Amino acid sequence: MHYRNQSASGFCPQLPAMKKILLRALGAIAAAVPFLAFPLTAAGSPAPIALTIPASVHLAITNSHAVKLAELGVTQAALTVQKEQTGYRPSVSMTHEHTQIERSAKPDYGNYIIARLPLIDNGQKKNLIRQSREYYAGAQDALLHTKQQVAAGVMLAYYDALQAGEQAQLRFATRQWLTERLEKLRQVQPWDEHSLWAAERAEAELKQAEHDYRHAVNQQHRTTRSLARLLSLPAEQAVALHETAGQPAISGSLEHMIQSALNHRYDLKQLRKDTRASEWNVKAAVSNTRPTVSWLFVLSDVGMPEQYWYTTVSVTANLFDGNRDRLKIRQANLEAAKSREYLEQKMDEIIFDTEEAYSHFQLATQALERETGAVQQAAAAYTTAGAGYAQNPRTVGGLLNAHKALRTARSELINAGYNLKRCQVSLMRSTGLLPVEDTKPLL
Repeated sequence: MHYRNQSASGFCPQLPAMKKILLRALGAIAAAVPFLAFPLTAAGSPAPIALTIPASVHLAITNSHAVKLAELGVTQAALTVQKEQTGYRPSVSMTHEHTQIERSAKPDYGNYIIARLPLIDNGQKKNLIRQSREYYAGAQDALLHTKQQVAAGVMLAYYDALQAGEQAQLRFATRQWLTERLEKLRQVQPWDEHSLWAAERAEAELKQAEHDYRHAVNQQHRTTRSLARLLSLPAEQAVALHETAGQPAISGSLEHMIQSALNHRYDLKQLRKDTRASEWNVKAAVSNTRPTVSWLFVLSDVGMPEQYWYTTVSVTANLFDGNRDRLKIRQANLEAAKSREYLEQKMDEIIFDTEEAYSHFQLATQALERETGAVQQAAAAYTTAGAGYAQNPRTVGGLLNAHKALRTARSELINAGYNLKRCQVSLMRSTGLLPVEDTKPLL
C-alpha cells in the first residue's frame, strides 16, 4: 500500500511524443489508399441520427436503467435523512378509548391528546442523522460511478463502430483498386502467359477482397447495432457517427495514476462514506443504552366537562432487555469491521486495475508508433513498385505484393489507433478521471 500516501503530482514526458505519433499516423493514413464512402442503410429506412461521442454519452446516461436506479437510490437516501431529522421535532397523537366495564350499564369514553418533545437522547438522533447523511453522500457517489461506467461502455462501443467502419471502407477501397487493376491487365496486348498469370492472381485477390468487404460490412452493422442498443434507440434506426475531440489526454506516471484513482474513484468514495456511516451506527447503538429525557403535555377527557391537562418530564432507562442492546452494539461493530475490510479490498483492486490499464495504455502507444512506421515503409515500397510498373508492366506481381503489404499495414494501423483510444478510456475509467455530468444535490 505504498502508493496511498504519495502526492498526486507528476507529468508524463511521453505525452508530446504520443501526439507526434498520432500526427504521423494520420499522415500515413491520408497518404495511403483513399477511403470511399458507401451506403449502409436500406432504402426507405429512417434518416440516420448524427451522433458525436458526447451526444452518445448523454443519450445513454439519459436512457440508462442503471442510472435511473441509482437516481432513485439518491432520492431514497435523501428521504432517509429527512426522516431522521424529524426526531428532533415534537410529536402529537390523539387516543380515543372506549371501555366497557362489566357491572356498568354504559361504557366509559375517553379522549386524550399527547404532545411529546425529546429533550435528551445522548446523541442517538444526531448519530443517526450523521449516518443517513453519509449514506446519502455515498448514494450520490454511486450515481456518478454508474454514469462513468455507462459513459465508458458507450465510448468503447463507439470506437468499435468507428473501427469497423474504417475497416469496411479500407476493404471497399481495396476491392475498387483490384477491380481497376484487373481491367487494365485484361487490356494488355499482346496477351501472354505472364499476363494470364497476373490476371488470375488479381481475380483471386479480388474474390478474397469481396469476401473481406462483406465480412467488414457485417461487422460494422453488428457494432453499430450494439451501440444503438446502449443508447436505447430503435432497432431500425440508423446512426451516423461523427467523432469529436473526445476525452482529454492523460498525463502522469504510474504512481500519479494510482494516486488519482485512490482520490477520484467514485466507488471508492462511496465505500469510504459507507465506512463512516457504519461508525456512526456503532455510536447510535451505544447511545441507545443510555437514559433518555422527554417532555410530555397531556390533554385528558377532551370535549368532556371534566377535561383537564398536565405536563411532565419523563426519564426512561432500560433496566433489562435480555442482552438485546449489547448484541446490537456487537452487530454494529461487526458491520463496521466488514466495511473497513471492503474498503481495503476495493483499494487493492483499484491499484491492480490501474496498473493493468496503465500497462495496456503504454503498450498501445508503442504499437501505434510501430504500425505508423510500418505504413510509411509500405507506402514508400508501393510508390516504388508503382514507378517500376509504369516503366515495365511485367512487374505487376511486385505491384500486387506492395499493395497487399500496404493495405495490411493500414489495417493494422487502424486497429492500433482505436486500441489506443480504448486503452485511454479504460485508463480514465480505472483512475476515475472520465468526465460525466454532475448531479444536482437534493439536500
